[in-house]
Amino acid sequence: IPLAILLPILLGALRLVGENVGLYGSKFGAANAAMASMLLFFAATWWTARLLYRADEERKAAEVERDRNADHIHVLNAELERRVAARTAELYQLNDELRRASKAKDDFLAMLSHELRTPLTPALATATYLAEDENLAPTFREELASIQRSVQLEARLIDDLLDLTRITRGKIELHAEDVDAHALLRGTLRIVENDLRHKHLNVIVRCEAKR
Repeated sequence: IPLAILLPILLGALRLVGENVGLYGSKFGAANAAMASMLLFFAATWWTARLLYRADEERKAAEVERDRNADHIHVLNAELERRVAARTAELYQLNDELRRASKAKDDFLAMLSHELRTPLTPALATATYLAEDENLAPTFREELASIQRSVQLEARLIDDLLDLTRITRGKIELHAEDVDAHALLRGTLRIVENDLRHKHLNVIVRCEAKR
C-alpha cells in the first residue's frame, strides 16, 4: 500500500522535472505518466493475485492435511472401539466361566458334605446307644464318649464346609449365643488328649473364669 501511494507521486514529480528541463513536452509527459501508472496498476494487480493464489493454495493444503488427520483419527477411534469391544466380550466370557466354575465348586462341596455326613449319623447313634448301657466298663464308656465327641466334631467341620458355600452365595446367617469357655476348653483338650499322651506332653489348665 505505501508503494502504491508513493510511486504515482514519484512519477508525477519526474514528469514535472522532465517538462521543466525541456526533455519532453507536456503531452508526452502525460502519456508517459499514464503508461507508467497502468504498468504500476497491472503489477500491483498481478502481485495481489499471486499473493491471493498462494494463500488459497496454502488454505487448500491445510484443509487436505486436516481431512487426512481427521480420517486417521477416525480410523484410530474405530480400532480402539473394536479392541475395547473385543476385550469387553473376553471379560464377559471369563466372568461367565468363573461363575460357572464357582457354581460347580459349590455344588461339589454341597454333595461332598452330604456324602461325608451320611455315615456319621449311624456311627453317632451307635455310640450313643452303647453309652446308655449301665453295665458298660468305665474305660469303654470313656472311649465311647471320645468317639461321640469326634463324630460331633466331624459333623461340625462338615457344617463349616457347607458354610463356605453359603458365604460365597451371600446366604450365610450368623447367630450370636453364649458359650461356656470352660466346657469348650475341656472339650478341646479331650479331643487332643491322645496326641498329648503319645507325645508325652503335659498340659495344665486352670478354669477359674467367672461370668
